Amino acid sequence: MEIPEDEQLFKDRPTVVGIHGWKGFTNFRRNENAMGKGFQMVSDMYKRHKNVNYVSAKWVNGFSYGYNASVLALEAIGHGIVNWLDINLGYDKDIWRNLTIVGFSLGGMCIILLV
Repeated sequence: MEIPEDEQLFKDRPTVVGIHGWKGFTNFRRNENAMGKGFQMVSDMYKRHKNVNYVSAKWVNGFSYGYNASVLALEAIGHGIVNWLDINLGYDKDIWRNLTIVGFSLGGMCIILLV
């Protein structure tokens, strides 16, 4: 899983994490499917909103071996996201109250594991 290290988080702003679906990250670049286009559209919307921290969790290696393997990788992906959030948001409950996680398709299933 890859979350850009150069993302600067402003602790006084809400944070949004976007998680794409199965093959969604690669497909939206080539405009091959509707799910990928939807992820791109929402990502672009949050990136234009200057008062929000937007981070996209890319897990392209998680689907290299097919859909079933991707499903099995969701727990590890979820742990990676939570670890990243712990490191970057810290333990201030007010910051966590301003956290939104947006998932598409299999990325949405990953969110269930985060709860």
